[in-house]
Amino acid sequence: MKGNSENALTYIIFKEDNLFYAVCLEHYIGAQGSTWDQAETNLCLNYRAELDFSMQQSGEAFHGIPQAPEKYQKMAASGRYYKRTIIDRKALENKNEYKMAA
Repeated sequence: MKGNSENALTYIIFKEDNLFYAVCLEHYIGAQGSTWDQAETNLCLNYRAELDFSMQQSGEAFHGIPQAPEKYQKMAASGRYYKRTIIDRKALENKNEYKMAA
């Protein structure tokens, strides 16, 4: 399920040295793993933890978490890195179960 452009949360995934990295573009939240799948899973877990923490602290999803640095925005825009979408922000804010979107 893909969100529309207003609520889509995207991330890039890439390999550097012997690790895979997944970095969200809308909020600077990332994860790593020894495999592609592990990096994606860890990103979802980190994303959920940041959502829960920000909601507890401020009542606003991802309050105070800036957009990913320009380096990652450029990587995504280059088309040379794999880019995916996390289920829409509204579902995350409602704390519904989330899934990765193809």
